[in-house]
Amino acid sequence: MQNRWRDDEAKQFIAKYAGECGEDLALRVYSARLLGVDEKLVLHGGGNTSVKSTHTNLLGQQVSTIYIKASGRDMAAIEPDGFPGLELEYLGKLRALPNLSDERMLEEMLTHLLCAGAPAPSVETLVHAFLPHKFIDHTHSDAILTLTNQPKGADLVREALGGDVIVLPYVRPGFKLAQAVAAAYDANPRARGMVWIKHGIMTWAEAARQSYDAMIEFVSRAEEFIAAGTARVTAPAAVTSEVTALARVATVAPILRGLLAERTADADHPYRRIILEPLITRQVLDLADSARGREIAATPPLTSDHLIRTKAFPLWIEKPDYDDATKLREQLQAGVERYKSEYTAYVERHSGEIPEGLARLDSLPRVIFLPGLGALCAGKSAKAARIARDITAHTVAVKTCATAMGSYEGLPEDELFEMEYHTYQHAKLGPGGEPPLARHVALITGAAGAIGSGIAEGLLEQGCHVAVTDLAEDALTSLVRDLDSRFPGQVMCTGLDVTSPASVTAAFEAVIRTWGGVDLLVANAGIAMVSSLAEMKLEAFQRIERVNVEGTL
Repeated sequence: MQNRWRDDEAKQFIAKYAGECGEDLALRVYSARLLGVDEKLVLHGGGNTSVKSTHTNLLGQQVSTIYIKASGRDMAAIEPDGFPGLELEYLGKLRALPNLSDERMLEEMLTHLLCAGAPAPSVETLVHAFLPHKFIDHTHSDAILTLTNQPKGADLVREALGGDVIVLPYVRPGFKLAQAVAAAYDANPRARGMVWIKHGIMTWAEAARQSYDAMIEFVSRAEEFIAAGTARVTAPAAVTSEVTALARVATVAPILRGLLAERTADADHPYRRIILEPLITRQVLDLADSARGREIAATPPLTSDHLIRTKAFPLWIEKPDYDDATKLREQLQAGVERYKSEYTAYVERHSGEIPEGLARLDSLPRVIFLPGLGALCAGKSAKAARIARDITAHTVAVKTCATAMGSYEGLPEDELFEMEYHTYQHAKLGPGGEPPLARHVALITGAAGAIGSGIAEGLLEQGCHVAVTDLAEDALTSLVRDLDSRFPGQVMCTGLDVTSPASVTAAFEAVIRTWGGVDLLVANAGIAMVSSLAEMKLEAFQRIERVNVEGTL
């Protein structure tokens, strides 16, 4: 694994942030970003980092403080305000308690923030607080999970990483994990890091670089161990090409997106739609096409942190018939109904464990595997679908490696459910309210002009995902650049000549391959000729007809 630390960059972060928040937090921001930009370490808000320092309060007193990554905050672009500060001395005293519920733990943390308006700190704040080290890093490394998520995971970790790493059996995140980590460290204070089975790895040191270097060192050891263990495994012969798979998305995605649209009791918004993003890579296609694909895909997620994005298990469509649209729809519908039934039964088995006030998730899948296509990933927005897609890509990579070494083993069902219906995890999903056109996809023709761009902006403000199309590609690119800066992830562009059926088909397929379908069409393309009919040339009239009449049809 690449070590990205650069002393000159670290100095730049100190120069930029130290005056605002001190050198300790400036370096914490820098090394957290180094971890966050590597998707083999953390994904979309996963992992956490901390630094212990001091804070001068209003009375001029020095307060021992821990700054820890806010819950769900993405480390790749984190700023100092993404590290809420808490009273370290008080948090340390909580270790003496025999028990502490998640709700009470959160209350204790929120009431001991240095700033009342700070974001909620990580669920693993007490893990960091109970350890003595100044800098602590925690990631969900793919390589580490490849080792831990096997039947003899602890033995593999020890063999790969050596004796200066503690191996801790799985403990659900929260107070019990914090106590277990502290006790394990007390028993081995010379350790430089700790691996949590079916969860991840943490490293620590008195300097930011030392802790970061230790993380890269241990993950690199794990990668080398895995490479040696899978060296003799040959890649399977490709069954489905990526070109073929991508072409099939145009047929499958709109059908599936319709089946995943839940009916509501709101006459103005009768369906609760979703956005679909395809996951088509060589590795995913090989898994979907393999004899053991369904068995491997059905195994639990890599870590409990992924559950709110992917759910506990995916939907698998067996032998989809891409040549018969009617049969394909029947297969997809039967699969969705089967999934809903199985997920409902899963929730019912554990319904007594759902915390009071926590709403049940819908019974629909977030990840759908299809042999011959790969996977389609669902979310309430393009961002949510992309998170599910990225997690699924890394999940397939880890499961493929683990299976090549031996076999993959995830968490048992009761542990999965406990984290899928965990108050802290649900808070990461954000508030429940949505704009009127959230989850919708619109395509606008003639969008490069003033009217079209104004329509696009209005739809985006209402939460819509918008595909802007036109003949003027340079103007489209400029428009998308402007809109995406204000509505990130909600806008795309594609060239479209409304007088060409082939161009129209290609544009719709581009949108379908991006978001799964189209709900709204704004036929805005049009031209005008300033001329009397007597003076108008036939070619000009025919062009008006092609654009304004045939182009609309």
